[in-house]
Amino acid sequence: SVLDTAGIQFAQALCKAVSHAERLDIALQQARQAISQPLKNTGGWRDQSKQGEQELSYGQWCLPLLFSRDASRALIDWNFQPQPPESLLFGYHEIAGLPLPEQFIGRRRELRQLGQLLSANSQQILLTGPGGQGKTSLVGRLAERLEHQGYLVRAWTARQEHEHWKESWHHFVSELKLSLEPALAEQIDRRLTAAKTEQERAQWLIRALLQQSKGRLVLLLDNLETVQDPATGKITDEDIAAWLKACEGNANQAPILLITSRWQIPDWQQLSYRKHHFLQAPSYGDFLRYYQQIGGNEKDQTRLRRLYQAINGNFKGLEFFHAIAQTQYDEQAFLQKLEQSQQELQLYMAIEVLYETLADQEKTLLNRMRAYHASVIIDGVRVITQDIKALEDTLHRLISLSLIDIEWDNDLNRRRYRLSPVVADWLE
Repeated sequence: SVLDTAGIQFAQALCKAVSHAERLDIALQQARQAISQPLKNTGGWRDQSKQGEQELSYGQWCLPLLFSRDASRALIDWNFQPQPPESLLFGYHEIAGLPLPEQFIGRRRELRQLGQLLSANSQQILLTGPGGQGKTSLVGRLAERLEHQGYLVRAWTARQEHEHWKESWHHFVSELKLSLEPALAEQIDRRLTAAKTEQERAQWLIRALLQQSKGRLVLLLDNLETVQDPATGKITDEDIAAWLKACEGNANQAPILLITSRWQIPDWQQLSYRKHHFLQAPSYGDFLRYYQQIGGNEKDQTRLRRLYQAINGNFKGLEFFHAIAQTQYDEQAFLQKLEQSQQELQLYMAIEVLYETLADQEKTLLNRMRAYHASVIIDGVRVITQDIKALEDTLHRLISLSLIDIEWDNDLNRRRYRLSPVVADWLE
């Protein structure tokens, strides 16, 4: 290990050389020379019996190494010209069919907290909070990490705008069956046929998936408020309630369950391995990072702080406000309305303002996109917009206002389009 004194001296010398535009390999050599005798100018040892160890410190210079395919390549481009950030062309990717933002902004503290809950044998987590706060992104990021660790991850989303969410649930269960290896699928098929209740069928299927994945199974259920009673939080769909019941059992034999919802589920924490985490508003720093990511360049920190407080740091609300700023709308008046409104109405207010600025064919396209409860390629958009001229321009305008989200399909190597969930909710 390197002495603290030597490490500090090395870092100072390296940074000084780089700041003078030296090549990195030369900067490294200068920094190594700076610690050829790291204790020479430190006043020696207070304990005179250890003075001989000063000579032993001379070997510190050989510890820092540079690994590079091209050691002569400059570390810094000194001709760099700052450019405003470009918004992402493809804003989303998928994990197990669940759309996630390409870049995960902020929420590092919450990600650590959820990771700690999982490592503490709390295998089933309910994440609640207002719409637009980033619940899906957060659990999706957590699921990505688990997938990289070798877990089998399967996800289902139940958005409020989906008139066919029940159909999508049956499709999800069918996909779980198809995930089984042929030999195991044949065995479990007989069990499923003989089962008398949905809970029994779910239990057999979960056991089979746990067996196949060697106990490393993750089920992610997103936007569960769609199937909850708003007054009590109770799950109103019998099949989904049966599956949640089937996920109970010995903590060592239960899957990891990640759920997002706006509301708490009654009696969720009665089991020791089930935890509830309410997602607080993102920090102001995360809010600013996201604002820069979507192309914001507002310099008035007082105004940004006011906006942060008005929308409680809501990321989706920030996207809409940024879009409103590109229109001929009185921002100050709108900001005042936001500050005076209830939190759950703020996103709807922003959408309403944006909707009023749309041309007739833009409104038509937005409403017709409700026909799809999943993202579609451009061919799907054309099917429902054959009477709309300049479709590409119209679609791009709605994307720029965050009313339509864009994804990238790696299998088809094509873009996919979908209504932003909160927009579809408002249109409904």
